[in-house]
Amino acid sequence: MRVSKATAKKLVEISRKHKIKPTVMAEIRKLILQDKYWNYAAEIDQILGKALGYPFYASDQKNFPGATEADGVCTGDNVPESLALEAARNLVRMGKGLRALRHVCSMLAIEAALGDYSGPSELKPARDTR
Repeated sequence: MRVSKATAKKLVEISRKHKIKPTVMAEIRKLILQDKYWNYAAEIDQILGKALGYPFYASDQKNFPGATEADGVCTGDNVPESLALEAARNLVRMGKGLRALRHVCSMLAIEAALGDYSGPSELKPARDTR
């Protein structure tokens, strides 16, 4: 992650104006980058947490009184990397399920084409018993 050119330019101007040592400016730059990273990480946590179905703070008023949906979801001790790993595992699991479902559908289509399958009884039209 980098500081934008505009921010870097302002930092140089401030350091010259106030005669701040380069080592101090390097520390300031480091703090700015850390702040940017943690804000970015918190945003990613919320995006992945919501997609993974983590609970909203607002749904637990006992522990988070006054929380609203704007406060986001509670991801606990997770970090973006652990949430991304959880999302990836879910995608792999869903992919396996989708492949199995496609296999069943293709088998049913083959049976239907061969006339060996008439479908579940609850889908058959009711006979007229009049």
